[in-house]
Amino acid sequence: MADNGHVNKRQRVEENGEAGAAGVPCATVAQRSFNPIRALVDEMDKTPNPDKPMIPLSIGDPTVFGNLVVPEQALEAVSASLRSGKANGYAPSTGYESTRQAIADAFAAPGAAYAAKDVIVASGCSGAIDLAITVLANEGQNILIPRPGFSLYKTLALSKGIEVRSYNLLPDQGWAVDLEHLASLADENTAAIVVTNPSNPCGSVLTKENLAGVLKGQRLSQRNERVATRVNSNGVTTQFRGVLSLRWGLIPFRNPQSPKRRG
Repeated sequence: MADNGHVNKRQRVEENGEAGAAGVPCATVAQRSFNPIRALVDEMDKTPNPDKPMIPLSIGDPTVFGNLVVPEQALEAVSASLRSGKANGYAPSTGYESTRQAIADAFAAPGAAYAAKDVIVASGCSGAIDLAITVLANEGQNILIPRPGFSLYKTLALSKGIEVRSYNLLPDQGWAVDLEHLASLADENTAAIVVTNPSNPCGSVLTKENLAGVLKGQRLSQRNERVATRVNSNGVTTQFRGVLSLRWGLIPFRNPQSPKRRG
């Protein structure tokens, strides 16, 4: 019932607009915005059965259960930065150059030499996704996202008037990208393809061959100008840890224990 209520509310807003307390109508972007995860989680008010052990499925935040403890070195670095008084003002909108260069150095690989100018520091992953969609696609175009996948891509794209098409992942093949289905969805109006590796929510990792198939298909068809990737490799044993790029192809990450990354 709660879900239907949210759907009905969204339909009313889209059809009629919705005024706030001051009688100010909502903007089009606000009317288009709907986050199904927040609609469920933010209104969830359930008391666990005291006679049964709870199985916490979480909301994608491992820190709730004490995981992802901040390393002491990171705490010391942040503390030192705050106490120095040198980073209390407005930073460049793309992030400090020293920070961007450190990121570029960490992710550089043979055949793909990044520079600070290639990096933008965003306000969290959600902010980065918002930036990526905004710069890649215009209203009326479409983007391709994995199914199952993270719902925020759809939430942000639809709010900007961008069509979302979902390509299948194959459960019987380790949640590999269904390359045929992906190709059938792409057309001259496709602005970007989202590839999430490791998968959210499946946790699976795409093979190098499967990723190469995504890249090869887009190069052959030349129907898509960009491939946007979201890769989270920290602490994950992967079959292929790297980034897809139409400019450089498949770019592997260096070993996180490499001396080059510690310098």
